[in-house]
Amino acid sequence: MKFSEGLFEFPVRVYDSFSVTKSILKENQRIQDSKDGDDIDDILPEEADWVLGHAKIPIEEIKAWTDVFKEGSSVKEIAEKGFQETLIITKTLGNFECMWSMRKFEKEADEFVERYTKGIEDMVDKAIQLKRQENEYREKKKRKFLGF
Repeated sequence: MKFSEGLFEFPVRVYDSFSVTKSILKENQRIQDSKDGDDIDDILPEEADWVLGHAKIPIEEIKAWTDVFKEGSSVKEIAEKGFQETLIITKTLGNFECMWSMRKFEKEADEFVERYTKGIEDMVDKAIQLKRQENEYREKKKRKFLGF
């Protein structure tokens, strides 16, 4: 198994950090400009620039996952269609905004673990087979040397 085959790959949002900072500043300014606070619920976050990227991480690094709102989705849409993205929470790498629904993420993760486990089992079987062959060769050499 190749090193890269041991990493779980999934699509993520990769944000432009300048765009995110600008969006946060604008949102904070609009909240401060809301004098009485009555219209805070009407303030929508600024959309930050992002592109589709991919993350490759060790599967054992994943600690948890949860549904997350897709950017621009309304509560009504989520209630009708369900969540379309998943937040992946890792032990040490931070969080990833996966572009798959939870159902798709779980299906892909389960399939990866099956392939990964099979790959590990194959490597172990091959190592055991090589060790047996080595032992057989040594035993033959030993017998020949001792004259058996």
